[in-house]
Amino acid sequence: MNSNKKADLQRRLSSTPGAKPPADLADRIKRDIPRHFTMNHQSERDQFSRSVTFNMRVAAAVLLVVSAAYISMQLFSVGGKTAMPSKAPMLRVAISEKVVADQKKDAAAASPTAGLQASSSSDRLYAAPPAAKVEARPAAPTTI
Repeated sequence: MNSNKKADLQRRLSSTPGAKPPADLADRIKRDIPRHFTMNHQSERDQFSRSVTFNMRVAAAVLLVVSAAYISMQLFSVGGKTAMPSKAPMLRVAISEKVVADQKKDAAAASPTAGLQASSSSDRLYAAPPAAKVEARPAAPTTI
């Protein structure tokens, strides 16, 4: 760097600073900023609390619906297991089987063919197959 350039650079750097800003400039800038950009911790806490409360209510409602559906499925399922084990249903089944057996016996006594025709489909499933009928034929005459 030559001496002229160096002297010019020092002269420019040492020149008087720019004009001072007005005293109320900071207040005007703060007024121009919208209110929703300012930090208000209380309103942010309130908004957060409302959103958490809403989310908890939604989660509780979903949990309630799912548990109600599960319980109703368990109560109304007709699968291979009984809902409430007790001796009362077994007693009803035994009594109804005895009543059905008595009715069949009475029907068989009334007409011999009625007992064969009135057999239910469940009897046919669990009963042994009917015996084969063999007709008796007279013996053929033999010649001697």
